[in-house]
Amino acid sequence: NLNNGDNLEEYLNVEEILKYFAVNTFLVNLDSYSGGMYHNYYLYERDGVFEILPWDLNMSFAGFGINNASSAVNFPIDSPVTGSLEDAPLIGKLLEVEEYKELYHSYLNQILENFISNEGFNNLVTKINDMIKDYIKEDVTAFYIYDEYESAVSELRAFMQDRSSSVISQLNGEQSSTEYGTVETAVDLSILGDQEQMGMGGNKDGKFDMNNIPGEMNGGNNQMFPPNMNNMSPSENIPTNDQSSGIEKEDA
Repeated sequence: NLNNGDNLEEYLNVEEILKYFAVNTFLVNLDSYSGGMYHNYYLYERDGVFEILPWDLNMSFAGFGINNASSAVNFPIDSPVTGSLEDAPLIGKLLEVEEYKELYHSYLNQILENFISNEGFNNLVTKINDMIKDYIKEDVTAFYIYDEYESAVSELRAFMQDRSSSVISQLNGEQSSTEYGTVETAVDLSILGDQEQMGMGGNKDGKFDMNNIPGEMNGGNNQMFPPNMNNMSPSENIPTNDQSSGIEKEDA
């Protein structure tokens, strides 16, 4: 039915799926169904109707699969995939229905009204930054130095400002909504950081050595990382059926 575009509401929670894609498109999260790998989502069936479950959103704000700031800012809202819409029927077939496209556009407008026009996004960035910045300064496992973090916070605000301008322009028909637009931007995506800059285990340029972290973080009762499996005796590697993590068998 999805491939044919027939009776979509009988099998899909259309509103919920369109909300997902509205957010995903606005944030240019291409480490997802919208990118060339078509991954990082689940379909959940509830009484024969499918919903989409997103996960792994850490590459939002153009952190994956797109290296050009202009393309990121001007990512098209009505062709919100890096490949062909024909290869992405979960959004492609929905956007073929004018009623659904209008609903999708209304969700993009809601994002603009509820998070951009009222400074909601910037206020949230400020709130979270105030909450975590002191911890980041002291974080021995940080992927980036603190100055890089501060620069990234500023660049994040700039990206969303320019991205919002592009979305508004596309919604108003001032530029194409199916091809990359022309809103100018001075955003530097490299300041935001991306997957290309991360090494194995998430560390950047080898700054964070997973095998050389403070002992209290690699052991004890409050482990941030699991113990090194290679240093464990065979009997420690895999719990037996008689071992549990504080859950009785009856409870499990």
